[in-house]
Amino acid sequence: MCQTLPLDYKCFNKETSCFYKQGMPNIKLNGGASALILDNPTTINNTIINFAAPLPPFEVHAQDVFGNTVPANLNAPVIVQIAETSQGATMSGDSTKAIVNDTSNAALFSGLKLANPMPGNYTFTIRGFPGSLVRPPGAQWQSFQITIAVCDPLTQRLFTGTSTCVPIVNTGSSIRFGMGIAAIIVIIFGALNLGGLLTYQSVKLIKANSLVFLSLTNVGCLLCLASLVVQISTAQNTCTVAAALDNFGFALIFGSILVKTSRIRIIFDEKLRRKIKVPTDAKLSLWVIALCLFMGGLLVAWFIVQSPEPVDMITASMAVTTRCNTATTFGVIVTIVRIVIIMFSAVLSFQIKDVPSTFNESKMLGFSAYNWFLFSALLNALVVFAISDPNTAFAIGGVAILVPTFTTVVLLISVKLHLCVTDPEAANRIETQKTSDMASSKAQGSTISAMSHATAPSKPNESTKNAASVKQADMKV
Repeated sequence: MCQTLPLDYKCFNKETSCFYKQGMPNIKLNGGASALILDNPTTINNTIINFAAPLPPFEVHAQDVFGNTVPANLNAPVIVQIAETSQGATMSGDSTKAIVNDTSNAALFSGLKLANPMPGNYTFTIRGFPGSLVRPPGAQWQSFQITIAVCDPLTQRLFTGTSTCVPIVNTGSSIRFGMGIAAIIVIIFGALNLGGLLTYQSVKLIKANSLVFLSLTNVGCLLCLASLVVQISTAQNTCTVAAALDNFGFALIFGSILVKTSRIRIIFDEKLRRKIKVPTDAKLSLWVIALCLFMGGLLVAWFIVQSPEPVDMITASMAVTTRCNTATTFGVIVTIVRIVIIMFSAVLSFQIKDVPSTFNESKMLGFSAYNWFLFSALLNALVVFAISDPNTAFAIGGVAILVPTFTTVVLLISVKLHLCVTDPEAANRIETQKTSDMASSKAQGSTISAMSHATAPSKPNESTKNAASVKQADMKV
């Protein structure tokens, strides 16, 4: 409602919409909503967008006949509707909103799209619901123009920087199938190793190196490889499933490597052994579970906030529509966490590099950690941040999974199973208990042949030195 004016007002100020009267205070006129105004129209009017893209976000506020912004009224809000009026195209998204934000006094529209867009020019009109505002006679609703790019929706996308259509270039089916088949071959190899562990689980060599953690490491490698097989398909949610398999597999692998490396360090570190009792498999398994839960929490946050599912990645030269979107905030966080875990494992492995040569399990753990750092951490970072070509990115990403998983299975499992098959007597002669004659020739022959995984035995004086350093009753590593 307009305020009552004195009959003898003198002048009107257009900038402030105020009437002035000599000797009287200023009076500002206010009215009810009579028009809908688009905020910052230059940011959306005459915009060119890709046929698959939504309209740029925009805000609409209500004005009175005097040009004042009408504050939001929660009891009787102004209802705003956006409609395409030039071709009668159907809208998708929330095209009707009420002005209820008492901070901006505007309605925000985002994510609006045409249901079945075709190339051409479209006019969008901002209307108000009858009864929510009073329009002056003959007033027109405000509108803005949007141009849908004339790009082939099957083979092209619009690069807005130059308003030109660029070709869609996606990972070739030959690359996907090639990497998938390679992963299946390594999965079969890993499954055979897992079967071997179960077959020879009663052998001292397998028992001494912890069947539980060897099996978890193997299963983790199989999960990582399965993530590559899943990506043969380009179906919906493929990227989410692949990311979950790869990262849970990683957690199992490095959870097992970390706890085994830590236990070896405790066994051969005099100071630590006085303070910390050598942990059992049951206690160490809790740490593996904790790492899996931590990784699971990161993945849930990632999938909820920023899904790794493909989005159109458009550059000046090409558009990629099927590549997993891992370069998001949470995707980068997961990558950094993996690098930190790998580096921590590498540091632990370096700390146990001087343990007796009869316990070459420590060397194998170290080689595995270094291998993951070189092939998985560095190559994955390269794929995420530096490579735009989809075929190259997929191939390198596949190598970053195939190489470290295969070498981990070989170093930590296959070598032991080979000894169990080719020389079961030596595999069963392993000594994990300090005895009075560990320095004797018998201890030298049996222990070295079973634990070193090497072709040549150590020198007698080295074996005597090694035996003297082992002081634990149970030497399971």
